[in-house]
Amino acid sequence: MSTKGRKELLGKENIKNRLLERVYQEKKASVQFKTRSIIIADIYISLLNLTEKNKAKLTFLTETDMSGMKYLPLPHPHAFFSIEQEKVKKRYFLEVFDEKVSSKWIFKRVQQYFHYFEENYWQDHNKNPFPEILFVYCDLDTKKELEKFIKRKLDEFENISFSLISWEQIKINGLRKDTLYRVA
Repeated sequence: MSTKGRKELLGKENIKNRLLERVYQEKKASVQFKTRSIIIADIYISLLNLTEKNKAKLTFLTETDMSGMKYLPLPHPHAFFSIEQEKVKKRYFLEVFDEKVSSKWIFKRVQQYFHYFEENYWQDHNKNPFPEILFVYCDLDTKKELEKFIKRKLDEFENISFSLISWEQIKINGLRKDTLYRVA
């Protein structure tokens, strides 16, 4: 969005003016941030299509939408969303890994989710089941690292689930249950 688009949206209903102030910073955003934002937008659009087709309700919060919310993993996931259909509501934390991310960062992020679960932050402050964690990866090396670190810890925990999907799968098929790889 450009500053002209920002001016057009200022003062409109359901628009958060505070967020429009960030438009001026857009030119300084990194390529990684822009790529991640496009992937998250692709996921959002595919979920909108999926929920519309299945007559379900989608709630989708970006990292910015979650700012100030308590009892979420820190740093916040890139997105949190829920899909409700016929009184069944499924919740998800979404994390998008950048290209060429280090093994150290992958390990650290996986550990943060296990720690968050283990400390019962969600469970103590929320009556809903713990969300499924979706990791979006860009290459097979990242997938292998994620799988290795998750499987190593998964034996110690019940009621926590991780699923993986590649950037490419999202571009081709969107985010759907049948395109996710569940780590077991």
